[in-house]
Amino acid sequence: MGTVPTLCGLRLPNVEAYEQLYPVTIRKYEMRRDGEGAGEFRGGSGIDYIADVDAAAEWSFRGEGAHGLTAFGINGGIAGQSGSLTLSTPDARPIDVPQFGVRHLGPMRIVIASPGGGGFGDPKKRDPNAVLRDVADGIVSPAKALKIYGVVLADSPLRVDHDATCAARARTDPSRTTETPDVMESIG
Repeated sequence: MGTVPTLCGLRLPNVEAYEQLYPVTIRKYEMRRDGEGAGEFRGGSGIDYIADVDAAAEWSFRGEGAHGLTAFGINGGIAGQSGSLTLSTPDARPIDVPQFGVRHLGPMRIVIASPGGGGFGDPKKRDPNAVLRDVADGIVSPAKALKIYGVVLADSPLRVDHDATCAARARTDPSRTTETPDVMESIG
């Protein structure tokens, strides 16, 4: 797993070089959509990573960030999404993953979602143009832009509908300060 989960995958490897040097095929390596904790200043999105490893190897596991909340929102911000790690054999049978330890394993598929960072401040105070940029970059879904950030987007070209955004944010319950990560599952 190496540098993929380190600092939420800030170091992007040269995929072609890795595939030439090691018995691995990287299927996906991109920023997580809706992984960030929403806030006036949002948290980092985390990384979605899928790779097929074609050889047996010794694996060292250290999984503090997997399967538990690690990035809490503060000052009205929302917690980032939890991380996860799953392994499976080439015929899709799951492999038990220890939180800590060393194991010798055969060829496998690795699926990692690194944790998202927690947000700071009320998401409804985030600059609508910053939310637009996040949607255009694929970090925030249009549904989350509306539901959590209160930003209404129009298509062709993608842009902020400022009047509708002001109206949507005015309808928000001012006592709302946090949401749980489970809310994001209902957004889609």
